[in-house]
This record gives sequence, C-alpha cells and structure tokens, in this order.
Amino acid sequence: MAMTRLQRDLTKNYFLSGNEKVLITFSAGVAQLTPDETGADAINRADQAMYLAKRAGKNRVMGG
Repeated sequence: MAMTRLQRDLTKNYFLSGNEKVLITFSAGVAQLTPDETGADAINRADQAMYLAKRAGKNRVMGG
C-alpha cells in the first residue's frame, strides 16, 4: 500500500529543527471508493480508520 510505504519512509529519517533532530510519525486512515457510495462516504470511512489507527498506538495506517 502506498500510504504504508510513505509512512515507513518518513519514519526512517530525522529532520532538523535548529540543532534538534526531529522524528516524524503519523497515523493515516485509507478507504477505497466503492461503486455504491459517494466520495464523502469514503472520506468518512477513511477518517474513522485514522482515529482507529491513533487509538491503536499511533504511527499506523489502517483501512476503513
């Protein structure tokens, strides 16, 4: 999954903020649009999946 690859690639690198090293992590929710739903429905499912990912321990990608 492309989002999982992006998440893993970002967490491999440190970024500088002045002299401080910063590790970026993020949680994401993804959803594939099905033929019988609207774009808003898919976005709502992805949003719900993002909150599940955060509650599951952060720095995760989950599908909805």
